[in-house]
Amino acid sequence: MQSLTKQPACSVQARVGAANGRRVLVVRAQTASSSAVESISGVRPEVVEAIAAARKNCLTATNLPLPNRRQGKVRDTYDLGDRVVIVTTDRQSAFDRLLASVPFKGQVLNQTAAWWFQQTAHIIPSALLSLPDPNVAIMTKCKVFPVEFVCRGFMTGSTDTSLWTHYKAGARQYCGNSFPDGMRKNDRLAANVITPTTKAEDHDVPISPKEIVEEGLMTQEDWDAVNGGNWRVCSRGGR
Repeated sequence: MQSLTKQPACSVQARVGAANGRRVLVVRAQTASSSAVESISGVRPEVVEAIAAARKNCLTATNLPLPNRRQGKVRDTYDLGDRVVIVTTDRQSAFDRLLASVPFKGQVLNQTAAWWFQQTAHIIPSALLSLPDPNVAIMTKCKVFPVEFVCRGFMTGSTDTSLWTHYKAGARQYCGNSFPDGMRKNDRLAANVITPTTKAEDHDVPISPKEIVEEGLMTQEDWDAVNGGNWRVCSRGGR
């Protein structure tokens, strides 16, 4: 197990759950750090103390007794054949690199995703089977389209794939969408747009719907079906 922190002291804390009939060990890296935390206005002292204690207990890596481990930017995945075990860690990733670890981030991300899967199940069925641990999801193994669907309503962003980054550099055509001159950062778009990106190993790459079909990433039929579901999900989330 490796910790992403640079603190010298490191101990291990474990939680045991059940995944596909097996015992699952979730390993937490517990590192030494200062106990000093600034007071937070309007927050009870015991909550501030809990935050301070949690800084020493970030889930930065896993080493489960399960096969086929693959480590992503934030999640560790174990392939069990017809199912996968996905552990959402506390690793913080941005700009295609790891920046730090945030206590409870993985738990919040995992449980938020599960909540939205439930809220949108009537639109698109999800692969989620169960959550045996706050950081762990058991999923049905599916063939994944190598495309991420991003719905945007504002001219904003700061990453390499953000709409504002490309617009500021002079682009007026982006992911198959056209944008007028004279827009400013954070302006509301005339209508929501879909800006797909490819799911590359090292970084995401903007791509248009036409290119997705031409490059064989999806068939036109698949694109139409998934894009239609994507619009319905975006509409549901914007209520």
